Amino acid sequence: CIIDEDGKNLQELTEGTCPSWSADGSILVFLRAQDIYVMTMNNKSPKRLGYSGYYPLISPDGTKIAYYEVRVPQIELWLCIVDIDGQNQRRLKKVNSIHGKPHSWAPDSKHIAFCDSKLNIIDIDTLEYKEVICTKPNGQKVERLVHVDWSPRGDKFVLASEKFIPNPLVNLPPSKDHG
Repeated sequence: CIIDEDGKNLQELTEGTCPSWSADGSILVFLRAQDIYVMTMNNKSPKRLGYSGYYPLISPDGTKIAYYEVRVPQIELWLCIVDIDGQNQRRLKKVNSIHGKPHSWAPDSKHIAFCDSKLNIIDIDTLEYKEVICTKPNGQKVERLVHVDWSPRGDKFVLASEKFIPNPLVNLPPSKDHG
């Protein structure tokens, strides 16, 4: 649904999750049972693109969607892009995990920053990829990144990391009875 900033004029649009709005406000992309759908705001008739995934995000220029695809039976996770009309799907990079807001388009729509525990940037045309080493003022590396968003000017990132908290139920010491 959409709603005015004052909380009024709620309009139910369709069933789905993980909505992403185009920069000009004319297109929504969302998931319905992990299938990616696109809907224009003028006709509000959702179109299934034929791809399943997670976290669909429209590029700033409104021409592409970045998302994560899980490939089975091998259980591989890929950062992918597809044209807004569902054509030209491309797998860009195999990743290890996704949490939070795991990717963000550059303002120029030519690069995607993504979290795969560390911050990474990929050029969508050349597939050139680089890992950005993030350090705190004390020189300590920032790891376990789960959220990234590119600034509107393209000169900074906002990041979030998660702390590793050992789970005592998973990391049990060996039993005395079983050596």
